[in-house]
Amino acid sequence: MNSDFIAILRKLVAEQGKESLINPAKCKALLADYTCGEYKKENRLVLQALEAEVSKAIDAAKDLELCWKQQVRVLREDYSLASNVAADVVSALLLVLRGYTVSPETSFEILGQDQCNTTSGEPGKADVSDSSACIQRGKAYLKQGDYDEAINEFTEAVRFDPGSSLAYAGRGDAYRLQGQNDNAIKDLNKAIKLDQGNSWAYAKRGEIYRKQGKYDSAIKDLNEAIRLEPDYWAYGSRGEAYREQGKYDSAIRDLSEAIRLNPDYSFAYRCRGTAYRQQDQHDRAIKDLTEAIRLKPKEYISYIRRGEAYRKQGEYDSAIEDFNEALKLDKDNSAARNGLNQAIKLKAEKEEEEEEEDEDEEEEEEASKGKWISPGKTHTMSTILIGLLSFVLSIFGFILWLALRKHYPEQAKACLTGSIIGSAIVILGIGLTYIPDMPIILAGAGIIVLFFWWRKPKCPNCGKRSLKKIKTVALGRAESGYDTVTRRDIYRDKHGNRTGSRERKVQVRVKRQPVRTYQRCRSCGRDCYIDSIRKWEG
Repeated sequence: MNSDFIAILRKLVAEQGKESLINPAKCKALLADYTCGEYKKENRLVLQALEAEVSKAIDAAKDLELCWKQQVRVLREDYSLASNVAADVVSALLLVLRGYTVSPETSFEILGQDQCNTTSGEPGKADVSDSSACIQRGKAYLKQGDYDEAINEFTEAVRFDPGSSLAYAGRGDAYRLQGQNDNAIKDLNKAIKLDQGNSWAYAKRGEIYRKQGKYDSAIKDLNEAIRLEPDYWAYGSRGEAYREQGKYDSAIRDLSEAIRLNPDYSFAYRCRGTAYRQQDQHDRAIKDLTEAIRLKPKEYISYIRRGEAYRKQGEYDSAIEDFNEALKLDKDNSAARNGLNQAIKLKAEKEEEEEEEDEDEEEEEEASKGKWISPGKTHTMSTILIGLLSFVLSIFGFILWLALRKHYPEQAKACLTGSIIGSAIVILGIGLTYIPDMPIILAGAGIIVLFFWWRKPKCPNCGKRSLKKIKTVALGRAESGYDTVTRRDIYRDKHGNRTGSRERKVQVRVKRQPVRTYQRCRSCGRDCYIDSIRKWEG
């Protein structure tokens, strides 16, 4: 009987007591709630067993093996159940009510008696019973992870009953778990051909196609498996197929359904967490992956994916811890190793940025308090006196320039130069004292001065940029003409607020006149001239 259904029965007994699995009426109502309308076949078999008072007999029995034999015969003879089905139901009730597992010898004894009792001469009945027993043992070996023995049992089941779809499906599943995909698909195809209602075969073949990257075929098979029997495993596999296709919303919907059907299904939590991470929903991803780790703490892939989510979120310490845990479980895993290296690198870069930000904040705080340079501490009295003297001299030089510029121009020019130099010294001292970026400002000003100096024309005689304008002489009469200029119209409302603007090109009347500008070089003393066109509107 389905292990998930047995888990539901255990939960029922734990919460409602043994009476819930002994009283048929109470059990029927509770099973409908606990199974949410699923496992209809299992529900029917359990209710038949309760009607036959199998649960009461089990609860009161002292010799459980003898009780098991008797109740299997009751279900087989009174309710016409097959021996393997009757044995499955009674074994499940024994396990849930008394925690007892039937030994293989007892199981063989009943199935052997069933084979001996087929004296009606109908061929095949004994072989079918043997095939069912082999299938049950094969399933048990699958759960234990002993795939070679499982394949042997399913092969024996096929020998007893070549038409058994379940035998082929079981052997195909064992081959799948061993990685023999070709043999697995061959057996699963045979199982589906024998019974197109075998959801197990469709689900396992869909899983193989998913791992091979054949997503369309995988989803087609998993759709059919879900249609035949909505099972958490099929929903989980289809959800992972959707995720690998990049259809994250469909993937999350299927994986959520798988979790609803089986809240302890770690694979669904891991895949849904990965889908959330790929959608940059890191908080949800971490929550799901943490649950997957709680359910199966030995699966390194969950640690890797949670580490990636932490790294994307900037929680590098948690990411490093998860990657290290993954490497403990699989020391040669390259994904965990690469993730760890990236997390360490990003953490170091973040720490450097934080240190730089802290330094900048400290500097800004000091600057806001005027602590870049404290004049009382870093500058001596002589520096202050020099600044004051320079200021006085600059003022005195400016006054002399105003007084002498008409009658003594050369002396006035010298006074003005001294005044400018004194003002520059005062401004430079204040700037260097209270403005941290003053050197950058001075460098920029120097570049601008050099640029304008470089644009000055050179003397054609000595080549130096020391020409001084003397006069400008017209070479002819001004001529009228038209030029195209761009004008901007600005629109305003009645309150004077600007509402828009428009550029337009217009023809304007201009006058042009050739002129000659005479210049004298301050270095060589020679004169030269430059011809140009003077233009004005009018």
